[in-house]
Amino acid sequence: LVYSATWSGDRRWDIRLSNGLLVKLPENNISVAWGNLIKIYNLPGSIVGLKVIDLRIDGKIYLEYADSVIKEIKSL
Repeated sequence: LVYSATWSGDRRWDIRLSNGLLVKLPENNISVAWGNLIKIYNLPGSIVGLKVIDLRIDGKIYLEYADSVIKEIKSL
């Protein structure tokens, strides 16, 4: 569930979910980014230890885990 939404830099949204996860949405193509977020959530075990999902760059997804490891998803 969405806990809060913050308008960032007068151009895009940061969404905080009730489990503490931060989702950084892009300035454009928000529906595509939201679709990718759903795909990530549906991958088994994908959100365990996840702190940030960064969808700001078109065609790339960055995941930041609680241990500060950042991973890039090449494809879903």
